[in-house]
Amino acid sequence: MNFSLKEPLNLALTSQIANKKTAPRIVIVGIGNELNGDDGAALIVIRQLRMLLPPSDSLLLLEGSIAPENYTATIRRFRPDWIWLVDAAEMGLPCADIAILETEPVEGMLPSTHSMPLSLLARFLEKETAARVFIFGIQPENIEPFTEISAQVRKAACQMADHLNHWIREEIIST
Repeated sequence: MNFSLKEPLNLALTSQIANKKTAPRIVIVGIGNELNGDDGAALIVIRQLRMLLPPSDSLLLLEGSIAPENYTATIRRFRPDWIWLVDAAEMGLPCADIAILETEPVEGMLPSTHSMPLSLLARFLEKETAARVFIFGIQPENIEPFTEISAQVRKAACQMADHLNHWIREEIIST
């Protein structure tokens, strides 16, 4: 599994603090259908983060499932600086690799499991909240209906949650 999220997050954090003088308020939305194999990976990330992180006024964790657009009002009320959308994404990478994707060219996101394209949701949230949107993609192995998540992608989702837990604790909660 390739996992190199720390550097881009640190760069974004440096910019955030330089501009606003505070750590960002973050919403993390897990997107996917856990009945479709690896498409449920993001929900594992959210559930793990809920177990790992202490409650914080600067963090909101949401299971967006197959209709993350249903949470836009909740997200707007939270008034985030950053919104992280986590989803399985066909990126042409080895199985279980994780990457931060651009908000515009996210055509590789698994469209059949969402009622709204993720690029449209990202643009809508940016406009409605003035937050910076990050899309975290997890390369799936199998998204067949009524299958279990693959061991490799489950492990990657748990490792991602662990890495994000440590980064959030060090960089956001402690500030």
